[in-house]
Amino acid sequence: KFSQLEDEIFSLQLKIRKAKTFLRQRDDILDESEKFKNLEQMDAGTDEEEIARLLNFIEQTARKAGISLSDVKPQQVQSDKWSKRFVVELNAESPLTQLVEFVYDLQFSPQMLKIQRVDVAPKEERSRIMRSFLVVTRVVVK
Repeated sequence: KFSQLEDEIFSLQLKIRKAKTFLRQRDDILDESEKFKNLEQMDAGTDEEEIARLLNFIEQTARKAGISLSDVKPQQVQSDKWSKRFVVELNAESPLTQLVEFVYDLQFSPQMLKIQRVDVAPKEERSRIMRSFLVVTRVVVK
């Protein structure tokens, strides 16, 4: 009888340890989730709405950074079982410092964008103006 009670006590102690661990993790997850409150408002609309939002955000960010966008091409939406990937290719001209600011603002935006590719070259020899090609991606969970 004592052996059975000891086994039961041991089992309950393990459950209590697991529960404490889950409670600690729960608090950490809730604290971390506070950073992303705006995700609830970012529900995926139609593909056209999402592309329009993405293009509008890129244009506003470029204007703020003083970037001249010359060619902006949304690509075909890539979809799988769990997510949709919206890709935009763009060409821009600007001084290097403004380009860096633009890339930074895109990468750390609340839209959760990712810069997949950046190609930079001077517009002309010994020019301070840079021509750049960027591929910007946004992934939305279905």
